Amino acid sequence: RDVLNELQRGQRESEVSSVIPRPTRLLKEPLLLRFRNSSLSLDDARFDKKWTVESWDGPERLRTLWWDSPALERDYFIVTAVEGEQLWIFQQNDQFYLHGFFD
Repeated sequence: RDVLNELQRGQRESEVSSVIPRPTRLLKEPLLLRFRNSSLSLDDARFDKKWTVESWDGPERLRTLWWDSPALERDYFIVTAVEGEQLWIFQQNDQFYLHGFFD
C-alpha cells in the first residue's frame, strides 16, 4: 500500500514538473518585434525598448482547435535577455511578436 502511494505521489510530482511555464503578464495585443544582430526591439514608435538575446527556449506550437475560426497556429519561444527579462514571443509568417513577460 505504501509503495502504491509513493508511485502515485511520484507521478503527480512529475506531472507538475512537466508543466510548461506561462507568462505572468500578457499584452492585450501582441507587438511586432524587429530581430537584428542578436537583439530584439519593438517595431512601434510609441516604445523605445530593446533587448539583447541571451537564450531562446522553444518552440512550443500552439494552435486553435479545428472548429475555432479563425484558425491560428503560432510557434512560441521563451527568450531570456541579457538585461534580465524573460519574454514570451511567437513567430508567425516570418515575423516575431512580443506577447507577454515572465516575472
